[in-house]
Amino acid sequence: MPRRTRADPLGAGDDKAVASAFEAIRNIIPSWPNGGGGTYSWYYATQARYKHEGDKSAGWCGKIWTMLRENQRKDGHWESGSTAMASPVYDTTLC
Repeated sequence: MPRRTRADPLGAGDDKAVASAFEAIRNIIPSWPNGGGGTYSWYYATQARYKHEGDKSAGWCGKIWTMLRENQRKDGHWESGSTAMASPVYDTTLC
């Protein structure tokens, strides 16, 4: 289990468990409305990529940022319909 500290509450990005979990999400390709698992998946995949790849995750983050910017509604919310639980409040919270 990754060691957590106050300075790094998510644990060690180079821990074997993190590397193993990262392999499971490596091929997720974000696409709106629900490609690659939807908002829930993108939220946690973004954290995992940053923890594992650091600055190399910029390509992923750029794709997510562009996708979110292009799909934000005029009143500021997102609505992906990506899961049975998805709603404007749920999606906006994760975006």
